[in-house]
Amino acid sequence: SQPTLFSSLLGQRMNVSTWSDLYEEALLDLIVLGPSRADTTEQRRAKIKQVTVEMIGLGSPDKQHPAKDSKVKFRNQGEYFYYQYAMKRCVPALELLNDKLLNGPSFISFHEAKIMQLTLEALAAEGVPAYPVHDCVIVQKRHHDLAVTTYRQTIRDYVLDYNRKTKVRPVDMTIPVSIEEHDKVKERMEGYYHS
Repeated sequence: SQPTLFSSLLGQRMNVSTWSDLYEEALLDLIVLGPSRADTTEQRRAKIKQVTVEMIGLGSPDKQHPAKDSKVKFRNQGEYFYYQYAMKRCVPALELLNDKLLNGPSFISFHEAKIMQLTLEALAAEGVPAYPVHDCVIVQKRHHDLAVTTYRQTIRDYVLDYNRKTKVRPVDMTIPVSIEEHDKVKERMEGYYHS
């Protein structure tokens, strides 16, 4: 969710039209060479996600080395840069990351928290108890549809309002969501741009 939120708040669209997993979308055009061809789809997804988390966390689109304590291992620095390039091609707004404000620890986390607060308040107004976990909302199964609709609409409204206030190009989108229930396969709902 962080690359999607970052990009949309800055008034930039990503190079996708519909998506359920942004990391998988970023991998679509990646041509894997050499020993990396042996990697599974899950390993490639873990690598591109790790690169993205590190860029956002540091606030640098040009982070030079993988984190030493990462569980995800890269064969070499070239492979790290290859995944970094693929993600920035999919989400050009990542080039705007900086360690002053536009990064995960300050800018993105602040807006994620505000969105979550508004979502919980909207659900509470409907009498629905809900609990936040990072960028997830936990509700009783019977409130599933309302929670999904409320969360998606809250993000859509928040982004458009922020775009208006900061005078950037409006990004009208519905975010993808994953729905998880005990003993069921994760359900993915696609995200898309409205215009």
